[in-house]
Amino acid sequence: MVNSIQQNQPELASSVANSGAAMIHNAEYLRRLATGVIDSNDAIILHDFDGKILAWNRGAIEIYGYGETEALGMNVRELVASADREAALNLIQRIRQGDDVKSVELRRVTKDGRILDIWLTATLLTDAQGKPAAIATTERDFTERKQAMDELIKLKAEVEASNRELEAFSYSVSHDLRAPLRHIAGFVELLKKHSSASVDEKGRHYLEVISTSTVQMGQLIDDILTFSRIGRIEMMMTKVPLDELVQEALATLQPEMVGRDIVWKISPLPEVHGERAMLKLVLINLVGNALKFSRPRPVAEIEVGSRTEGNETICYVRDNGAGFDMRYVDKLFGLFQRLPSRLWAPGSVGHARMIQRHGGRLGRGRGGRRGDVLLFHTETNRGMT
Repeated sequence: MVNSIQQNQPELASSVANSGAAMIHNAEYLRRLATGVIDSNDAIILHDFDGKILAWNRGAIEIYGYGETEALGMNVRELVASADREAALNLIQRIRQGDDVKSVELRRVTKDGRILDIWLTATLLTDAQGKPAAIATTERDFTERKQAMDELIKLKAEVEASNRELEAFSYSVSHDLRAPLRHIAGFVELLKKHSSASVDEKGRHYLEVISTSTVQMGQLIDDILTFSRIGRIEMMMTKVPLDELVQEALATLQPEMVGRDIVWKISPLPEVHGERAMLKLVLINLVGNALKFSRPRPVAEIEVGSRTEGNETICYVRDNGAGFDMRYVDKLFGLFQRLPSRLWAPGSVGHARMIQRHGGRLGRGRGGRRGDVLLFHTETNRGMT
């Protein structure tokens, strides 16, 4: 045996050295692990099945306010809010029976009497024989986060209620205002038919102004109704080729082009991710406005195109109309903003809201001698998401 030991002495020495190194490594690992547990910002608590606290880390001190010596003489039930005591007892039974308990919400009481909302994960600890011995819990205070979530839920409910009230108001306005508008328009037409011979040119001009104003008022009512509905419409997002939508918009607006000399310049447009019906309405409104504002020109020039700036794709509709006073640019697409009547365009509020729902924005740029440019922006490659 002695000879055998002597012959294998190098191997034995190497084995002992390796074992010693492994023990040192394991001890260092355990030391680091213990340091992590002790210094964790989360409360890590060890207690037996009767609730007696056996270990209490720095995170528990900071969250609950009890020092380690004080806590080790306590029962974990003293930390449970009165309304949650039955739930806490059931939780201990579940853990003892081997149930996996993760991310359970429980209310705890601090030393100074504050009630905290806690996310709790529990682990069953066993002894050397594998029998249940104790429970270790990791507890995180999410009181402020929960309060913020509750506030968001409350605000969301208030916004939804406000939107419902706005929609109800819009419908009420629609019904209440349309009847007198119809009466005004009807009587204006009757005056034109029955009194045309006795009304001079100035009087006919006055009647025309009244008639035009009633049409404009009706469109404003429609815009308010559209604005109130847009936020609630469920969007069916798909890939949308804007080139196709431009052609569809031109087909829709064909009656507005009859008898006019219009030079079109339509450049290729990108494919975007969006709600097809909404984007079609946007393009109909933008091109329709270009047709409206360029009407005084003997030859209207309307350009539709896009360009890339940084990570944005900018789509634009340019016309050679009368131009837009940049003093009013911040009011152009807002609801209930005062604008000179000659600058008002149907649908401005509605299509601005549609673009916003796609994550983009709508603006107006100066076009120099060629009038103004209506723009909508979207992120390149991502589309309007």
